Amino acid sequence: MIKKVLLSLAILALGSGGLVYWLQQDDELSAQSKALIDADYAFQSDLKQHPFFYVWGMDAKAEVEPETLGRLRYYEQWQQQGKPLSSVNKTTPIQIQQLQKHPLSAEQKQVLDELNQVLKQTPEQSESFIRQHQSQFIATLATEQFAIQRYLHWLNSTDYVSLLIPVDGALPDYRTLHYLHLLHLVQVSLKPKEESKAALLQYISALQNMQGQKLSMVEKYILQNFMWQSLDLLNLKAQHASVYVLPLTQNVLSLRQSMHYEVSQSAQTFQSLAPPKGMSNWQYRLVYLPNRSLNQQVEDIEPYIALSELPYWDFLQQYERLQPEERSKYVLKNSVGNILAQVAVVDWRPYALRSRILDNKIRVFNAVQKQDALDELNKNREGYDYYQKEHQLCLKHPFPQENLPDYLAQDTCMPI
Repeated sequence: MIKKVLLSLAILALGSGGLVYWLQQDDELSAQSKALIDADYAFQSDLKQHPFFYVWGMDAKAEVEPETLGRLRYYEQWQQQGKPLSSVNKTTPIQIQQLQKHPLSAEQKQVLDELNQVLKQTPEQSESFIRQHQSQFIATLATEQFAIQRYLHWLNSTDYVSLLIPVDGALPDYRTLHYLHLLHLVQVSLKPKEESKAALLQYISALQNMQGQKLSMVEKYILQNFMWQSLDLLNLKAQHASVYVLPLTQNVLSLRQSMHYEVSQSAQTFQSLAPPKGMSNWQYRLVYLPNRSLNQQVEDIEPYIALSELPYWDFLQQYERLQPEERSKYVLKNSVGNILAQVAVVDWRPYALRSRILDNKIRVFNAVQKQDALDELNKNREGYDYYQKEHQLCLKHPFPQENLPDYLAQDTCMPI
């Protein structure tokens, strides 16, 4: 009897030990995960210059290099996370404040915000709005000209990489870029018609080219918003002038490049998560495995990448068929990591749709410029559905019910 009890206890001990060992064994990173992790985004402790610093320091004083301010802001974020830094990269908030230029006044921001609303809601009224506030805009352009030139210099660069920041860190103040974009549109609008048209074409081309670089998802869609507004202004300046804007490239339509950033961010986060207070490392590994968590996230992301790279007609057919993967929240192995990986994956379909809608707008713009006949436009094999209403040419929005900003959630129309 005692032998049977001892044998049972031994089997139980071995089984428990085997279970504990199995729970703690992490997976190797999958080939798909490795392909989406990009070391170019990763934290580096001793950078002196980087294209990302230029964006983050765009609002530096005229006599201060943008990279200097951007570098201090970047390392301040990581300093708060306890990352080891070289002495030259350690900073204080006071040092950063001393390098910043005087911000736009409340009045200057207000008129720019109003212009932004006009461009979103009634773009055909944008030129009259600019003329109405011309003296105020000219005064602002005089003081912000150096910052506008910085913005255009960055936009025409070819080596941009958006560095990762801590998950709980502060994003760069992209409102600065937005105001500089609006000021540039004002500056271009005030030029003679032919100069204005050429400058807008050049600007749209630069916005499109930048989207092919290593941007975060946030940056990509900020630039697409800029491009949307620029197309509306160009349409006012160049009606029926046979102007042509290239449709978005496959690289820009795809979510793949942006997912490099998202997955690299997750890889950095998953690897750096420390055990909660009072829990040892071996106990933590019973419920959390970083590689297994990342592999699960990437497995759920890949169908969205594939969707974004389909031809337009196939994209329309597959869009509603693709639904977010439903996983159980209760698993034996990697129970905490399973939940974290699910939180990290959202429904990425609307993000893929945003680029398609912008591409649709470009196609409507080109059709308006060429004055193509409606019946000819609808002979396309790709599935684009054109129609006319009043004095506008429109392209039917395939999925208007999606959760999108108002200006993207309706059919794409431009004045004929």
